[in-house]
Amino acid sequence: ALNLLQDVIVPCSFALHNTDSYLKFRYCSLNAGTSTSKLFADSNGGMKLASDQIVELKNAVRIDTLLAAGRVAAPQHVKIDIDGNEYFVLQGMTSLLRSSDAPLSIQVELNEPHSDTIIAFLQDHKYHLVKKHLTRSAVRRMEQSVDHVESGCNGIFKRSR
Repeated sequence: ALNLLQDVIVPCSFALHNTDSYLKFRYCSLNAGTSTSKLFADSNGGMKLASDQIVELKNAVRIDTLLAAGRVAAPQHVKIDIDGNEYFVLQGMTSLLRSSDAPLSIQVELNEPHSDTIIAFLQDHKYHLVKKHLTRSAVRRMEQSVDHVESGCNGIFKRSR
């Protein structure tokens, strides 16, 4: 470890959600770095799976559960970008957001249908939107097309004092 951050940053592979349960995770590709793989709360993810798609059962957990068990420390800054389940992850950290250990800032992807719901949820938890910016994929889509890009925006929220 060249930068000595191994004592500060610990990578974790958790399927975060708003409930503690076992849920199906659908891989859209087995290639590293691909996106749109997704955790689903219903039995088939609300869609018919193609025969070549891989589904894995994952242990989903709320951030509040991990904190209460002492498995992770309360984060000062949070980034959530998980292809549509951002609102569910936020719901799973309600206790943290109401606590004195609440994150100072949260960056979250704002896509339909949950964009307005996420903004209202964070406002209800004393966060205000300070900046919006397009994601890299949204910028690429804009460069390749004359169509207006409706999705692919990140919102940065700061805790109100």
